[in-house]
Amino acid sequence: MTAVFHRRSLDIEVVETASADEFGVLGHLRDERPWQDDPMYRVLHDMRIELRVDTTTMTITSATSQMDTFPHAECPFVVDRFGDLVGLSVARGYSRSLRSVFGGVTGCAHLYELARAAGSAIVQGTLSRGQATGQRSMADPESIKRGLTGMCHIWDADGPGPVKLDLGWRPGAVREYPAPTVERLRESPRNR
Repeated sequence: MTAVFHRRSLDIEVVETASADEFGVLGHLRDERPWQDDPMYRVLHDMRIELRVDTTTMTITSATSQMDTFPHAECPFVVDRFGDLVGLSVARGYSRSLRSVFGGVTGCAHLYELARAAGSAIVQGTLSRGQATGQRSMADPESIKRGLTGMCHIWDADGPGPVKLDLGWRPGAVREYPAPTVERLRESPRNR
């Protein structure tokens, strides 16, 4: 049996709000030391964030954080600084902007990590929201390319993602995972 020295859990949900022009993002980070016998000291970090994102501009309209468990009495002093994320675009360049606003000594490494992970969840949540509400073609292919190019090897400028878009495939249009290969899309228009 392998000993577990540290366990980090990140949970991020992109949720509906009362406004059709925004969605909420709920994030939770928990660091545990499973080997710690005393339950009082087992959880090292237990922190939450809540964001509101304007769906038309893809900017953060509200940002709050909360620390329930933390290792230093001074940790919560930075919680109000999390509000500085308001106005930040969650489109391209989000990680860089987040780092300049709340990274390093200007923020908290753990809340920063949670907010950084929320960025890619927001991208997925935006696509998923469109699929769930029947708006599968939420954006034109060029908008999708601008939003996703450079995100990973699939979305390299010359990678399979942009090629698939050029062949007529759209995220969520076919409820098949993994998405068809470029070769398969070229063979059969039904796979788009």
